Amino acid sequence: MIRAFTTATLEHFLNVIDIWTKEPQYIIPPVLRGEIISDETFSNSSNNLRRIIYRKLIPKQPKRDKVVLQKISFYNFEHKKEYLVTYEPISMSDKEIEPSDLPFYYPKLKQFSHSYISIQNTKVVEDENNFKLTEKEKSKLDDVLKESVLPNIAELVFNAVPFEGLEIELESDRFKVIWGKLLTTFLKFLKNPNYEKRVIHDIIVPKINYQDRYYILKEKYSHWIEKWPESTDPKKHVFEDVAIATFLILMWEEEGQRNGVEKKQSFVDVGCGNGFLTYILTNEGYFGKGIDISKRKLWDMFDIEVALEERIINPREEKYEGFDWIIGNHPDELTLWIPIFAAKTGYNIKFIIIPCCFHKLSGEKFTESDPHYINHIDMHIKNAGYTSEHEFLRMPSTKNLAIISRKRIFSVTEKEIERDILENIEKMQSITSLNRLQDVHHGTLFAIAEHIHFFTEVDIGI
Repeated sequence: MIRAFTTATLEHFLNVIDIWTKEPQYIIPPVLRGEIISDETFSNSSNNLRRIIYRKLIPKQPKRDKVVLQKISFYNFEHKKEYLVTYEPISMSDKEIEPSDLPFYYPKLKQFSHSYISIQNTKVVEDENNFKLTEKEKSKLDDVLKESVLPNIAELVFNAVPFEGLEIELESDRFKVIWGKLLTTFLKFLKNPNYEKRVIHDIIVPKINYQDRYYILKEKYSHWIEKWPESTDPKKHVFEDVAIATFLILMWEEEGQRNGVEKKQSFVDVGCGNGFLTYILTNEGYFGKGIDISKRKLWDMFDIEVALEERIINPREEKYEGFDWIIGNHPDELTLWIPIFAAKTGYNIKFIIIPCCFHKLSGEKFTESDPHYINHIDMHIKNAGYTSEHEFLRMPSTKNLAIISRKRIFSVTEKEIERDILENIEKMQSITSLNRLQDVHHGTLFAIAEHIHFFTEVDIGI
């Protein structure tokens, strides 16, 4: 048993329990997600039982780790001013669960529990059973816990019940480290009970669908890490492109189902770089091509025929008729041109931009902050006659914002509006060149432009 004292309210305690119940991956890194199977409440239970939740812990590595079925019980002992939450792994069959049924990451415990007890005390941390924390954990706890002189505080009690014959498990260093981190993390969550995610995911593609498909594709394409020929980080590029491909495929599948269309979407990947995203989408049955100014070593290694073009992209001339989507994955100086390419191509083409390095239409660096640049892109998209949606992709990158444009701001019959948009685009005069060139000193791509009138300065007033 380990205990601590806090000034947090019962409501705060239950908020943390609720977050951890719905999002177990916050405290169990090998877990991908929790799936709630049932959630039942009781008002007049004789044993003070108030709620029972059954959930599955879905592992990140399903070939290695088993799914854990868990029963979570909530008790309110009002006479003791105690609220108790217990966690029990249960068998998915009729037999009683055994320690061998549990994956490595799950402690060999028959039950563990968290209690919140309202008391009168000013002591902050106590360990009845001489529980030892590392110096690092003590330091973390010191940051979280402060001496309190408030008359009303509460006691947190974390308890564990091992399987018969495995009592020694409670004395293991591994268990003590896990328990100490669990307490520290719980107290940190209590300090911020109204925690909100920094960004919102899963607006366009549901989380469960994404996670399941991502791990299928990750398993399918991760072997490329071992034979990556480029000087870039193979894990970063493989897993990022798998994540982007997962999002696109699921969004396109939903689009096809919604529109009653069986034919898969077609795409052009502008500034495709190593071509790996183009390869994945092609291998998954989507017709498309990638374009970049310079060929990469990887292009010759693909085990299927992938349409990849090595050529300069001329913004004034680019149109992509015959394709459904334009993809701009970290398109750098082409970012602001993609809405223009789409508008000039035709009414029905859609596009997605995942911006990275910020550039103006001229190719010069955009020096203002990230939010300003995102607003800048959105204004370009509107001026090109499109709406924009934002989705933070679940991928291992800080540059994970996707801007998706799949709807026009005018109907297909409103030809005058479309004509005005195209006329404003043509007001950009005197572009002598805007070519993606190779910077031999830094290995980056840059753009050269002369005498350009910025599209951003034109507001069509729609």
